[in-house]
Amino acid sequence: EISLGLVGSEMCIRDRACEHGHDGVVEALLEGAGRRLLLDQRDDRGLAPTHTVVLLMAAQQQQQQQQHQQKQRGADGGAGGSSQNTNTNTASSRKQKVGGLALLRRLLRHKANPNTTTARESATPLLIAAQAGQADAVKHLLRANADVGLQDCNGATPLWMAALHQHSGVVNLLLASAAKAARKTGAGSDDDDDDDDAALDVNAQANDGDTALWM
Repeated sequence: EISLGLVGSEMCIRDRACEHGHDGVVEALLEGAGRRLLLDQRDDRGLAPTHTVVLLMAAQQQQQQQQHQQKQRGADGGAGGSSQNTNTNTASSRKQKVGGLALLRRLLRHKANPNTTTARESATPLLIAAQAGQADAVKHLLRANADVGLQDCNGATPLWMAALHQHSGVVNLLLASAAKAARKTGAGSDDDDDDDDAALDVNAQANDGDTALWM
């Protein structure tokens, strides 16, 4: 029997697979271990698998942006021979991005808690995704009933983070989710749990008193 317990620096096989974007390994663990695989257990960094995957997606996005900048510099310098390498790098980045998103979808489909917080900052996967401008991750977390109103240890919400880092697309997604929840509440929906999870206070203040509008 394969041990799924802690290894190395208190990171289990599950965490290592998520950190490196090994979707096939995660799928095998989920299918083979079933309920024995704890999807919300934190590693020694205080991160659950959902946090790790969102951070992976953010890192992949940053890498893609850097490659785009290199492409622009190559074009400005007349480096005609770099086009093939650039195309290869872009295709690789796109594949990595899809891999990270597939991992997140897989974890949520197996009922990973979208509202698990990090041990140190009390940040949810949604807050991390909003901060990084990961619109695709935000969409899937919202579909999994992620709570848009949860604040981290500094009082910041996902909306606050998205506004701070000027991610207008994520801001629109969060506001649209709140509007949808408001319509359901007004229509007398019986799905109270979903309404509570989607509650968004646009005037929520961080610990320093700042709101999303102020940012």
